[in-house]
Amino acid sequence: MSWRLLFFTLLLLAGAATLAGLQAGEWLIAHAPTQANLKNISEEDPSPVLGPDGIPLMKEPPQPLMNGLIGIPEKNYSINWKIKKSTEAQMLSQLKNDPLAPLIDPNSPNSIYANQSASNAKGNFPAPIHNPVSVPVTPSNSNNWEASFHAELAECRKKGFGERGECVRRVRNNYCSANNAWGKVRDCER
Repeated sequence: MSWRLLFFTLLLLAGAATLAGLQAGEWLIAHAPTQANLKNISEEDPSPVLGPDGIPLMKEPPQPLMNGLIGIPEKNYSINWKIKKSTEAQMLSQLKNDPLAPLIDPNSPNSIYANQSASNAKGNFPAPIHNPVSVPVTPSNSNNWEASFHAELAECRKKGFGERGECVRRVRNNYCSANNAWGKVRDCER
């Protein structure tokens, strides 16, 4: 059997399958049920409550509540957001007696916020805070640091798998950085 005949047969079968699928789809659309055949529903049942858009309203499912129970939350939350006059007067009197009040109040000329906005308008930004870096001090002119360096490296190589890498890194940073020996001394390669 030649390849041409094989490809032609496969192409013909693919076309026939496509036409059969289209015909089957048309038949299914024409014979589809117009109403769902649901059990336990009869015509005497009350019709569902419809919303303003004509869609049936569904009951809200239960959900976890703030008190730890499961149920349907109440819809009307009536929260009085107004501050009572007596409470307002009490808060203002406390604020006047507070020594930090001028610093916190954004409308006060002595406020932290006023000072910041004035300095930022001039372009005077605060200097960044740098954390001090502590480098172990080893005398750079002593010639026996290499011996202690190799001794500590040998101690690190005796440690377990999980501790060895951190120990070697720490010892190299302590000795090679302090003596500016990166790339100059054996075991101080980057």
